[in-house]
Amino acid sequence: MKKVMNSNFHVSNEHGLPYMELNPHFQFTDQRTGWLHTAGRSRLYLFDAHVEDWTNIRDIDHTISPRVGLVMDTLEKIKDRESIYGMVAVIDEIEVDEHYRNKGHGTEFLKEMEATLDFMYVNYIALVPASPGSEYQTDSSTIHYFLEQCYQLYAGSIGSVPVVGKSL
Repeated sequence: MKKVMNSNFHVSNEHGLPYMELNPHFQFTDQRTGWLHTAGRSRLYLFDAHVEDWTNIRDIDHTISPRVGLVMDTLEKIKDRESIYGMVAVIDEIEVDEHYRNKGHGTEFLKEMEATLDFMYVNYIALVPASPGSEYQTDSSTIHYFLEQCYQLYAGSIGSVPVVGKSL
């Protein structure tokens, strides 16, 4: 089975702050039939966190997506303590088609995205670890999965939506 990660991207410059939207797709070719299958897709955003003042980032992140805003809220609070700098990738959504879940494809997709982002000199990656099919709902097995992948768990306050992230 030959596996590839394809992506399209969009560069925007709202409020004078450039950011990039990436939409990677995890695909593989069935050796038997030669057909190309899409096993998963994602949407993520790249921000330049070199700026001293995150005000410009904060002006646009909530307009992109509530999840992106939530992640950036958390990262802004911990950026000095966790040395978050340079290019930051925020995964807005990652989805593995139901037929391909629990077979290691999601982990492979995440690893491919991390390797690609590292190649692009992205320094940090973060997301809301939501369970499949859920906007914000997280169960302990989903959090445990990301901890096994060397992500750190961050929570704003008791009862708040957790965020996970790691340096690349």
